[in-house]
Amino acid sequence: MAATRKPEPAKVEPNIVQIAEHLSDAAPVEKPPLSEIVAEAQGLPNIDGKQSVLANLPKELYVEGRVEFAEEEDTPVPGARFGQPRATEYVRCDPSWAVVIYCIKNDKRNGALHPVTTTLRSKHPELEAAAKRYIVRLAVIDDSDETLFWAVPHPSDGSTPTDRVKRQAQNAALTQWTKTWWDGHARHYAHPKDPTKFSEPVFPSEDYDTLFQRAIADDLIYREDHPYAQKLLR
Repeated sequence: MAATRKPEPAKVEPNIVQIAEHLSDAAPVEKPPLSEIVAEAQGLPNIDGKQSVLANLPKELYVEGRVEFAEEEDTPVPGARFGQPRATEYVRCDPSWAVVIYCIKNDKRNGALHPVTTTLRSKHPELEAAAKRYIVRLAVIDDSDETLFWAVPHPSDGSTPTDRVKRQAQNAALTQWTKTWWDGHARHYAHPKDPTKFSEPVFPSEDYDTLFQRAIADDLIYREDHPYAQKLLR
């Protein structure tokens, strides 16, 4: 009598999507292009009196060299994070780069922001209703190799006193080292008492769009199985 082959158990897909899964041959899922994340160029008002740089941003940019990011390298890739400066950090923004994106605020994670793609917002009214616009600028941190993509509420979607101070702090950082903090009652920002102790900012030589996509990779909502998206879609 021939032996009956035992069927292999069905593969269970994890809910949390890790970057490494998208880098393997078993899961060749493409990350969304920048055009799926960045809002229209005209969505950014001329807040700081400078010419908008959004019109020249590439509209079909994918992250290049994803495989290399996942492999061990002799020279570590500089860190990049998305969010706000920590209370002790002085930062300077590069006035040549800014984007407007839609994010969903995660109140369960201390107000962490989840960028969400245009496709998902258009498919799910729950995500569209929860998403708000944010202005993101690239900032360098004093005495640190880390790059910060600093997100503040867009004037159209954030009109509280705290929102206004966040925008003022980001704009101030275009020309001066700036730190911002919450004292338990209100948001504040300030410049160094002795600016001569701070050197001129050195901005990254790596492509900013690539750095940006790396910074938001862990928080980006681009599939329905993202844990926070599932909470909103229940």
